[in-house]
Amino acid sequence: MQLLVLWLLVAASNGVVITDNVWVYGEDHAMHALHTGDVVVIASYEDNMLNIEYENARYRVLRDVLIDFDSEIAPEKLFVFARGYFDERESRKAARLFDVFTTYFETSVYYVEALYYSGLAYEEIARTCAVRDTLPEMVYSEYLRQWIYSGKAYATLIEHLPENVFTPKARYRLLLTHRMIRLPWQDSVAVIKTERSQWLEFAARYQHTDEYVMALLEAAYLSRILFEITGSADHENAAVDLYRRIVSEFPETVAAAQAILYIFEIENGENIYKY
Repeated sequence: MQLLVLWLLVAASNGVVITDNVWVYGEDHAMHALHTGDVVVIASYEDNMLNIEYENARYRVLRDVLIDFDSEIAPEKLFVFARGYFDERESRKAARLFDVFTTYFETSVYYVEALYYSGLAYEEIARTCAVRDTLPEMVYSEYLRQWIYSGKAYATLIEHLPENVFTPKARYRLLLTHRMIRLPWQDSVAVIKTERSQWLEFAARYQHTDEYVMALLEAAYLSRILFEITGSADHENAAVDLYRRIVSEFPETVAAAQAILYIFEIENGENIYKY
């Protein structure tokens, strides 16, 4: 026991495993596996090996399988690995590393981007997952028959960094997430009006962002839904006006093409409401 305490007292730092299936031989004379995102205590270095502790057990591993948090380039290296897994569509590995990053490197210049991509990774996990275990912050939609990410990372970003370049992106994803959680609308005019107001407020606040035109498309879409439910010419006009605004402000783009198509459908009585 005294040896174990001494071993821990001289531990250099923490580190995180950056690959799956790191097999180690334990003091229980059995093989154990470490995986991407497991945070370990680094006790000492021996050439290309490390002495580590994980879940109250000691192991030896190769240096290359983890990142030492005390390393000068630890934030950069961890962020690169997390983004690399995300770009390779290995969402679970990416989410685990982004979670570690946002826990241990809150002061890093990459913290905000890591939060945002953490949310994107969890969204992808939710879309492809059939079970909830090991998936925090998930909400199950009986209507969609799938898990939906609650948007916790986006909400954290918005709360603590309201004026960051990633804030409108997070707000956009959070609005879409909340819609999925609320579906079906069940012809609730009040609910749909509330969501439309949120998209219009977003568009008014973030006119100089990439998400601005998408917010206009969402608001126009909801106006069209309201028209189909109520038959009100006011909602019809609101939808058409928003689509014309998109054509005017974003000519010769896919958004303009979509707007022209949707105006044509409205004028020819084509309905899209399915909820």
